Amino acid sequence: MLVKVEYLKVVDENNVPTGKREHRQIIHSKRLWHRTANIYFYRNLNNSVEILVHLRLKTKDLNPNWRPYVWDTRLKAGETIEETTIDEIKDEIGLTVSFIDLIDYGWEKYDDGKNRGFNRVFLYQLKGNINKLVFNDGEVQEVKWMKVDDIIKSVKEIPRKWVVKSKDLARILNYFINNFKL
Repeated sequence: MLVKVEYLKVVDENNVPTGKREHRQIIHSKRLWHRTANIYFYRNLNNSVEILVHLRLKTKDLNPNWRPYVWDTRLKAGETIEETTIDEIKDEIGLTVSFIDLIDYGWEKYDDGKNRGFNRVFLYQLKGNINKLVFNDGEVQEVKWMKVDDIIKSVKEIPRKWVVKSKDLARILNYFINNFKL
């Protein structure tokens, strides 16, 4: 497994680039503001929306062995949001997508005590079998589809197992509920 050295753009508390870049570990240890992109892969199956979730590797520096509801991508220094999002989808799951096929859900600001930044959220309707996805980044133990209702239930019952910002998750799940008439 090839270990990536990631340098990230540093931004201020208003999401304005400072012109500086820093190593990913320094970003987290110093709690510097930075940008990320999250991509929610979903499918509409039998009038039910399912989201692709994954179990993080137990050796991850942030939230090891937890089940995120979303793919998380750091925006690397020197690249645009569009470039990083498309490159990371290809690198992390072996899927080639066009940026115009992503639904742009906008920016979210977060500061959870360990990590802080600005997150650009995208939605992507994944068609086809997840068995064709390739996980080359060494960060994923398991993937599966979960219905929106089942995610809500699981987060309520065992919140510690999820990398979740309740306000953000509620906003995304409400989007699916409202737009797909669940």
